Amino acid sequence: MRPAFSLSLVLHARSLRRALATLLLAAPAAVAVPAAAQSAPSAAPALDGARLQPGRWTYTATMERDSASIQLARRVVTVSAADYQGTPAWLLVDETNARGQVMPDSVWVRRDDLAPLARSAVMGPLRLAVRAIGDSLTGALRAPGAEEAPIALSAPPGTMLNAAMLEAALTLLPLRAGWTGTLHELAPGPTGAALVPVTLAVTGEEAVTVPAGTIPCWVMTAGSAGVEQRLWVAKADGRLVRRSSSPPQAPDVRYETVLVQPARP
Repeated sequence: MRPAFSLSLVLHARSLRRALATLLLAAPAAVAVPAAAQSAPSAAPALDGARLQPGRWTYTATMERDSASIQLARRVVTVSAADYQGTPAWLLVDETNARGQVMPDSVWVRRDDLAPLARSAVMGPLRLAVRAIGDSLTGALRAPGAEEAPIALSAPPGTMLNAAMLEAALTLLPLRAGWTGTLHELAPGPTGAALVPVTLAVTGEEAVTVPAGTIPCWVMTAGSAGVEQRLWVAKADGRLVRRSSSPPQAPDVRYETVLVQPARP
């Protein structure tokens, strides 16, 4: 998807827009909104983080219009065991390479229940740093030539710090025909960040063919702030296989993310 994100910068304006559009394309429903628009939390399913599997998944992101297709980026998601300040953790690294511009986005989550611990991200000229302290998120969004935008949010259960964390959560959810649920995703915005509810629903099943092969999938929708994406996640392990969306203002444009290479042993 193409996010509605604008930040008043004199320097790096063009590269900023390109970097953010590519990075946020990876998010299942990352729509940036002012922090004041943070919604009330809703019940979230419990997650058994001990069941998460380490690995490495490679995706390509494209934009399609009419018969033309443009490759926007290559995305690599890595899950590995780690330690965060003495706490057993999973390290989720979501690295986007947009035509030579590499943007790493790292999240640490508690290993037993996937509770957020910290996020550090590079988005073009922007730097995002967030820490979880109790049930709160604190940090800042920094950009050259602009004032630091502080982040201070309440973090309800089911808070996802980035797209890689939300995708990891999908592998732990009890997906089945008719399943629905709501999580909250951190979305950077002009005044810092907000937590945006993401409504998930299993709408069907389909064997989808991508460069990684033909994979039996649950078909899901992920909706947030009036924008809906369609997801295909593998029945075998819940991993994202394909994502498709069209921005409301340009329904003839389609953004696609597809799995190229599954986890390596």
